[in-house]
Amino acid sequence: DFAFTSPPYFDTEIYTDEDTQAYNRYPSLEEFNNKFLTILIKKTMGSLKKNSCFLLNIGGSQVRFDKIVIEICDKLNLKVKEVFDYKIGKGDHLTQKFKGDKLENTVKANDLFFEIRK
Repeated sequence: DFAFTSPPYFDTEIYTDEDTQAYNRYPSLEEFNNKFLTILIKKTMGSLKKNSCFLLNIGGSQVRFDKIVIEICDKLNLKVKEVFDYKIGKGDHLTQKFKGDKLENTVKANDLFFEIRK
């Protein structure tokens, strides 16, 4: 078995103002981690066979998900390792991105990929 997902990044991916959006349902990082991310990892791993792999892609511009995912997996007695860290933007400061046709400054972000096993 294998599972792969890229859930909302809490502070980065805002698609609409609907109440169903993760940033509206879980307004604090603690709520997001406890009521969404932990449950996502637990349910996904519970549905996989022994010796299966779950690949989780999550990141953002303001949150250290590397530490958060490791802490969650430790609490759930799961093995986790960061397998890839994709940096978006150059340097340590702002980068420019297009929003529609408009070029604007945004904070550098990163995408993290984690391999999670039982």
